[in-house]
Amino acid sequence: MRSILSNLPTEVVRLFKPSGEEIDDIRANVQPGRIFVDDPNVIIEENDVFVRSLPNGAMEYHLVVDRGFYKGTHGISDHYQTKTKKISKPEMDTVFRNREPNEKAHKIFVSHSSKDKRYVEPLVELLEEIGLPDDSIVCTSVPGHGIPGNARIYEWLREQFIFCDLRVVFILSKNYYDSPASLNEMGASWVTKTTETIILLPQFDFSDIKGCIDSTKIGIKLDGDEEELKHRLNELKDTLITEYKLPMISQIRWERHRDAFIKKINIILNDDITNEEQLVIQDSFRTNELLGVMNAETCVMLLYAAEGDGQILISRTMSTSIFCVGGRYNMNGSQAPREIAKWDAAVETLISHGYVKKMKQTKSDLILKVTQSGYEIADSFKDINKIDTQKTPAEIIAWLNKDN
Repeated sequence: MRSILSNLPTEVVRLFKPSGEEIDDIRANVQPGRIFVDDPNVIIEENDVFVRSLPNGAMEYHLVVDRGFYKGTHGISDHYQTKTKKISKPEMDTVFRNREPNEKAHKIFVSHSSKDKRYVEPLVELLEEIGLPDDSIVCTSVPGHGIPGNARIYEWLREQFIFCDLRVVFILSKNYYDSPASLNEMGASWVTKTTETIILLPQFDFSDIKGCIDSTKIGIKLDGDEEELKHRLNELKDTLITEYKLPMISQIRWERHRDAFIKKINIILNDDITNEEQLVIQDSFRTNELLGVMNAETCVMLLYAAEGDGQILISRTMSTSIFCVGGRYNMNGSQAPREIAKWDAAVETLISHGYVKKMKQTKSDLILKVTQSGYEIADSFKDINKIDTQKTPAEIIAWLNKDN
């Protein structure tokens, strides 16, 4: 593969990263607003700064606006066509906030489940109100604080843990522990020994904390005592102002933003409680619909089809009819006409409600497949009635008919 720089004049530049890392001896072609680099092993990111030495001894500073990585093609190797903006030395000092050469960039990494985005957004707004610079907050769910465009996601996150002085804010919830990506972030934090702040979302308690996080640590519980919550938020504000050497925010202004944050959290919490109550009502309605409009046999036929391969197979010959559900159970216990009629009626009911649909039909066989609404109804029916599907359909039907 030939180099993109093979026909261009080149020079040696240095690359400075906000983390304090410096990469020397980079072969590049410098043009107005763009720098070409043919070494794909060099990690170039937005907000890095290229430093170029001129023949007269002066220095030029080029801020990376877009890394511009290009995959090799048509005989040309992988390379960068980096978009840059020329800045002054004072501007570079502002970008790097006058850190010592070996001082790591301070950043806050908000580790959370994307399903908890509604709670995370007000928190990021509060951090902004404290005065934290935009580029010091990493939160993948909030625009402007996510992963830079064209970045390799896991590589970029890895660099934050290695090259930055991170404070990881854990937004803990059931959703967090159900998320493999969130648990990976927890592990990375433990390995790199980052500073931690623990925030518990509503309906999640300290006793629910598992894994690498110390459950005995003082944390911030968003649905705890309001005075305690205010106190813990005050502590967090003071800590961050000290870490980032930020100007003090007036007490009146801070309390206004803090209390607005608490109000937003309470609104979200009340919405969630209302939605959960509504779901219970819907589930009860669906169960009543199943047990009212459809008999126990029909409900169980749908449930065991959904629990298995999602199909109902009806196979007929001149003398027999078989109703096989979930690839495992035969529903009819005999070939008595009354028994066959019962299961034919169950199938017709499921089709008419849209809980199953025909997939294939021949002279002797009919294959039905459970629909999305069918799965939802089956799950609701199973959960509310606490049905143990390790038992046979016949056992469950007998139990339902006995109780109803």
